[in-house]
Amino acid sequence: LLILMFVFVYNCNVCLVFPATHSLQYVYSGSSGIPNLPEFMTVGLVDGEPFTYYDSNIRREVPRQEWMAKAVYAAYWDQQTQISMNTEPVFKNNIEIAKMRFNQTGGIHTVQWMYGCEWDDEIGVTGAVHQYGYDGSDFIALDFRTMTYVAPVMQAIPTKQKWDSNRAELENIKSYFTQECIDWLKKYVSYGKCTLERTVRPEVSLLQKDPSSPVTCHATGFFPKGIVVTWFNMGKTADLTTGQKSIIDTLHRMGKPQKFIAKEAGCSQSAVSKHINGKSSGRTKCGRRRCTSRKDDRGLQRIIKQRRFKNLADGLEMGYNCRVPQVKPLLNLSQCRKHLNWAKEKKDWTVGQWSKVLFSNESKVCLSFGNQGPRVWRKTGEEQNPSCLRSSVKYPQSVMI
Repeated sequence: LLILMFVFVYNCNVCLVFPATHSLQYVYSGSSGIPNLPEFMTVGLVDGEPFTYYDSNIRREVPRQEWMAKAVYAAYWDQQTQISMNTEPVFKNNIEIAKMRFNQTGGIHTVQWMYGCEWDDEIGVTGAVHQYGYDGSDFIALDFRTMTYVAPVMQAIPTKQKWDSNRAELENIKSYFTQECIDWLKKYVSYGKCTLERTVRPEVSLLQKDPSSPVTCHATGFFPKGIVVTWFNMGKTADLTTGQKSIIDTLHRMGKPQKFIAKEAGCSQSAVSKHINGKSSGRTKCGRRRCTSRKDDRGLQRIIKQRRFKNLADGLEMGYNCRVPQVKPLLNLSQCRKHLNWAKEKKDWTVGQWSKVLFSNESKVCLSFGNQGPRVWRKTGEEQNPSCLRSSVKYPQSVMI
């Protein structure tokens, strides 16, 4: 009976979040003294899913995903196999160097190298990793902010000094992670789009040992890995913690998008939106907070009035609307009669002679919506403002009346 009552009161809602951020990682592992295990292995991962594999026993780079096997030619696997085979002796040498620095002789030892990059569909490159480990502990890693290596152990200091002094190689590494790695990531994601962006609904269960113990929401079997788990109490979303509210307020003041804020705060995007809009009196719109001051707005208004055809999106927030400008009549009725009489007198002209005449569209209806020219920024009631009108001919100053 207690369990039945609990199910009616509480609900655990799980929402799948499509990975706007994609990642490409490679893990190289070299080992010694481990029986029945290849001395050298590599694995490539896209969004955490292994898609390539190599080891010193099979001595061949092979696909781990069906979509990867179908997407590339045999020459690709030959090239990757050669790269892995060339790297294999380097790792064996690295193990021997590490053993000397740590004053070791025999035993089981491992060297690992992990590198990769991340790409967000909205904000671009979001991160990269380039680090080495020895016997399961961090050995050396590249800090991409300063483009210098960090040595957490004294045995790695000689390597840090050597690699930091090679500025040309550091530039090559930076170029790889910001360009080439991203290009490969996008290519692999396009190859496995159907698999990588598939959705598998999670299996959710609520667990409680006894009525006084905490309740656990257990979600398994879901894909992709990014999910949002929300507790509901009598149909209402559980409140944000003080820490989450602080993160949301800070990032909102910085003008960060709500999707980014939700990821950093560890909550849903709707929770971020409700928190922001609930705290802003009279504010009904979602999205980023305005970052311009009243002084900035006055300056923007002056710019718009001087150049009505300027493409300035901030004008919308100051009451200006982007509209197709109305046509300014060029000729009055008397001038139109004179032009008509002039045209009748020239009715025997050839096509070549008429092609040199500029025609003015004096109709009061818009006959074509295909090419309306540039837009104009104006407020309500400024439709006939001379600065908000456009001429009915391309070069009105050349028309002779």
